[in-house]
Amino acid sequence: MSWRRIAAASLCVSVPLAGLSLAAGSAWAQDDRSVRTDAREGGSSRPGVSSEMRALIERADRAWDAMDSVVFEFEANPKGMEQVVTQMPRAKGEIWFAPNAEGTGLVRAAGTGSVGEEGESAAFDIVWDASRATWLDHENKRVMRGARPTGYSGQMAMTVMLPPAEGLRGKSPFAALAAEAERVMSGPAVEVDGERCEVMVFMIGQAGYRFAIAQDGLPRQVTVQFPIVSQELVLRRPDTSRNLSEAAFEIRAPEGYETAMAPDQRPQMQPNRGGTTTQRRRIEPGGAQPVVERPAETPRATDASRPTATPAPEFELETPEGETVRLSDLRGRVVVLDFWGTWCLPCKLSSPLVQKLHEDYEGKPVTVLGLAVRERDLSKPAEYMDENGYTYTILLEADDVATEYRVRAYPSFVVIGPEGELLHMARGFHPENNDPFPKIRELIDEHLAKLGE
Repeated sequence: MSWRRIAAASLCVSVPLAGLSLAAGSAWAQDDRSVRTDAREGGSSRPGVSSEMRALIERADRAWDAMDSVVFEFEANPKGMEQVVTQMPRAKGEIWFAPNAEGTGLVRAAGTGSVGEEGESAAFDIVWDASRATWLDHENKRVMRGARPTGYSGQMAMTVMLPPAEGLRGKSPFAALAAEAERVMSGPAVEVDGERCEVMVFMIGQAGYRFAIAQDGLPRQVTVQFPIVSQELVLRRPDTSRNLSEAAFEIRAPEGYETAMAPDQRPQMQPNRGGTTTQRRRIEPGGAQPVVERPAETPRATDASRPTATPAPEFELETPEGETVRLSDLRGRVVVLDFWGTWCLPCKLSSPLVQKLHEDYEGKPVTVLGLAVRERDLSKPAEYMDENGYTYTILLEADDVATEYRVRAYPSFVVIGPEGELLHMARGFHPENNDPFPKIRELIDEHLAKLGE
């Protein structure tokens, strides 16, 4: 898989840190030998990359390519702003890699982890192949198969298989990464478990990846750095002697467990009120977001100036107080939907602007709704709102609605017109380079004017 595609995935899927601009600060850059690279030139040997960096990249690739498989003990932890880090998942255990030249090698991670600093510890076991994942759902005694893990296993997968680690499924991963990076930088040497490691940093678009490489050429630390938090994977005691076969990457059902496909593998279609088809409500127990193949018939947000606007899919959800909210009951009003979660840092960064939107249009025919997704503890959204003094309405268990609206990033914002028509959808948030609120306000003002407001 292309490193650029991996970087894009890290910014637009439902990862707690997704959507943030990544920065290589002074702590990352050792000197001014960072360079602009040209992917067309390819390889780590092109002019511009310092000789020291070329040597480190080549040494790391030789070590990675020399083995058929490797087993690390790992520990994955977030670092940074306390109020954010305390809610993020962390894990420890073993991770196995069997890289191949196609970049589709097998990976298996097993251990224990928790969601949040005070979350209950639980076991996980996850295997990734080229296009599918298999994982144990201990809560429901199932071996699950699907496009990617969901529920608790999904949280652990996001923590362990950081985008930089995902690239380690292939051979010569560091040359491939250098070929696609806009900048390749050296960093100050670090010690990991007493081993001195040289550091290389790669910037791809908004993503920055840091690898600490030990004297044997293998990585000991993989980090994704964000402005206020980082996600770190420490790799200890590499063992290249196991010669893992494909059979080692098969998860066998423990006694009493059944094998099941994740909900997205068994889509059932039903008409929605717009006459098109969408996926029936199918949510994995535990409130996890289903991973769905995008149906061609799913409605898209359209510009209201078009002769025929696409109707927004109907939904009916409850507030934390138990009140039912139906989209159809909001006809005659402009509705703004914010798909979010308490686990999502960009969502929290956008919350003050959602609240400001709610306050600025209070008393006008505008409704702002926060649709909470992937919440294991349904008390968390209301607690978050109360702690921060936010007063717009939130709705719980919106996972299936997110599927209906084709939400693939968090937060995502949808604007619905007074006739129930889809006007606009915006994915992700960053205050500097991805602020959807000016466009949202423009659409609200336009349709309020049509209503005579």
